[in-house]
Amino acid sequence: MHEQQPPPNSPESRSIRALPYVVALVFALGFLVFNTRTGGSGEGSTGGTSAESAGAEQATDVVPAVRRALGDPAFTGVAVGGSRGSIVLSGEVADEQTHAAALAAANAVAGVASIDDRIVVAGTATAGASATTDLSAATAASSIAVPATTGVPVARTTASTVAPTTAPVTAAPVTEPASTAPAATEPPTTAPDALPDTTGPTPPTPAAVVPDAATIDQQLSSLLLGAPVQFEVRSARIESGSYATLDQAAAIISTNPSLKFEIQGHTDSGGQASWNLSLSQSRAEAVRAYLIKRGVPADHLTAVGFGETKPIARNATPEGRAKNRRVEIVAT
Repeated sequence: MHEQQPPPNSPESRSIRALPYVVALVFALGFLVFNTRTGGSGEGSTGGTSAESAGAEQATDVVPAVRRALGDPAFTGVAVGGSRGSIVLSGEVADEQTHAAALAAANAVAGVASIDDRIVVAGTATAGASATTDLSAATAASSIAVPATTGVPVARTTASTVAPTTAPVTAAPVTEPASTAPAATEPPTTAPDALPDTTGPTPPTPAAVVPDAATIDQQLSSLLLGAPVQFEVRSARIESGSYATLDQAAAIISTNPSLKFEIQGHTDSGGQASWNLSLSQSRAEAVRAYLIKRGVPADHLTAVGFGETKPIARNATPEGRAKNRRVEIVAT
């Protein structure tokens, strides 16, 4: 017995033929809806990431924190600008000591990546460094103190290097021959031109001995190796025990006024290299400021920091690191 088939043009027959198209249409609509929902979720996720990134960038803006760090009255003339981790310092300060202290205070703020130094020292025509320096350390050197020098004389020469500028001159006595004139009223029988010259020539005055650059370099090297300049820990503040060493250095420098000198700051390899470079520069500038207070002309001194790049001993031992933390003064 055969199953009865619906007529070809009956409604049942047309529905059966249309069923595959309906299924395909439903599947296509479902796939479209699925893709639409997935794309929307992705945009939401991306938006959230962008918002978080913007928040992180905004969090790195440390300009307000630097302004608070420079709230001391000594930094009243310093203006703080820039954005995020890049800081611009401008304005005017009283002296080099305050200048170096302002740089150190700004560097101490966490998040500071670079400082554009445009600060002008009172009495000078140009800004100090006017260069951007990477400073990624979280902390920085404390303020620099140079003691008052009122009433403290500075020796200009030393017995070992300068000979006496004058020597006593002893003139030979003048001896006249016995007079043979018969009477005081008669003219002398010997003409004045015939009298012997017994005085002799006057000896020349010895010139002052001025040491050359090599001699002064040797004297400064011996002084600073025997009594290194000491600073407070992670600071550019000179310890009071090193004042006598720097007084002697000022006296040696003054024995040859024609020379100019470079003050070089060095550190060991502890900590970040950018921090060590900044600290060595601040320490060299602190020594320069001290020598200027002691009478050395400012235009005869320059300060350069080398950080940890020029060690003279191995940094693997405490003794070696102590030797690498040093200040050198070299004639140029």
